[in-house]
Amino acid sequence: MKAVNSPASTIYGSAKQVMTKLGHWVGDVDLTVSHMDDFDVVLGLNFMRVAKAIAVPSASCLLFSGDRPCVVPATILPRSGKKIISALQFKKGIKQGEPSYIVMSVCKEDGSSEGVPSGVETVLKEY
Repeated sequence: MKAVNSPASTIYGSAKQVMTKLGHWVGDVDLTVSHMDDFDVVLGLNFMRVAKAIAVPSASCLLFSGDRPCVVPATILPRSGKKIISALQFKKGIKQGEPSYIVMSVCKEDGSSEGVPSGVETVLKEY
């Protein structure tokens, strides 16, 4: 497995049809295990296709369609000292024939709910 501008990393194993839960979405997915310094989770294009998921960066969420549609909120924060690249940088770094990934940190569901961020609240009050 290789990320853009990073050395290749070893794939330690894989598992087929593993029951996985992301927020309210539940489904069977294929998993690949590899050490990553930059990301907690990488959701590949195959996952997005099988799960019928759409990343909505402007709303910081994943939208799942299909039998049980739902929206899974996501927090997109850089890990301490980690690099973030833009979509344009990613596009320039892709080489033909190599797998591409959509990456998004997914918040863990702990039962607590946070209010609307102040910036969003201001915009909502205006409209």
